[in-house]
Amino acid sequence: MKFPISSFSSALTLYKILSFPHPISQKNTTKASQILDLPNYIAITPNHRHFTTFNYETLCNCDVDRYITCDVSLPIQTIKTSDCIFALLYDNKSVIFHQCNFRLLPELTKSNIFELSPASIILTNAKEVTLKCPNKTSTLPGCQFCIQNIPCSCTLQTSTITYHPRLVNCQEKLQEPSDIKDHLNLKKIAKSAKKDETIFQNLAEPLLDGQITLDSNWPDTNGYLAIASITIGGISFVVLDKMNTRGSRKKRKAATKTTTLEATTRQEETQPPIVPDPVPNHLSTLEGVAVMDPYISYYKSTR
Repeated sequence: MKFPISSFSSALTLYKILSFPHPISQKNTTKASQILDLPNYIAITPNHRHFTTFNYETLCNCDVDRYITCDVSLPIQTIKTSDCIFALLYDNKSVIFHQCNFRLLPELTKSNIFELSPASIILTNAKEVTLKCPNKTSTLPGCQFCIQNIPCSCTLQTSTITYHPRLVNCQEKLQEPSDIKDHLNLKKIAKSAKKDETIFQNLAEPLLDGQITLDSNWPDTNGYLAIASITIGGISFVVLDKMNTRGSRKKRKAATKTTTLEATTRQEETQPPIVPDPVPNHLSTLEGVAVMDPYISYYKSTR
């Protein structure tokens, strides 16, 4: 016998929201901006029409198994695209600008580390980074705001902070950090969420929980080479086809001429030879008869 444990027909999808200060891209400034007044968690219904918010305290009192079961009744709200949360999720820039609570921080001079997932962190104002692994110690270039993947069993250190290693669910290969300058589509990231793959360097991952990968950008260099090869092959095929067509036409014309000549020659061979008529009696007295053609005679009279 099954007993209902929720008024919803299926489980809600839970998202974790993280907000970080981002340095302002201006010279000779240490200020940063950050979006405030965001909930810690949101849960969305399967039909994407309603949602509810969670905080850390509420989620800590839930039972975590295959599903997260919470013995609490939370108010359900209707999803509006004008809300800051869903504007961030669907990458609606105009709504983000008008609805989200941006705040200017006076300075961001302190180096800091924020964990995005078990395999990646955000570094801020790190002039130099040391990565200590079991078999190797590396010095990585610093960055103002970047995402760094952490290999398994490796410790990351800045001048003031140490990030202790993870033994499971971590990145096996090292990728050097770099300042993030590209803006990425959050809608594509939402479709790629919850995949057990390597995290991709982007600013949208704080909105999602888990490792995220993005669809590869295409066409890349190999894509352009493939397009060029297909184009050249198509042009070559068309040229060869036209050359073959012209050659076939010439062969047909030559065969027609040969047949015509053979038919004409055979017809001439079958016709009997033409014998000129004898000179009439009344012209026999003429001298200097010259027969120039079987049908044309030229006579010169001596009279």
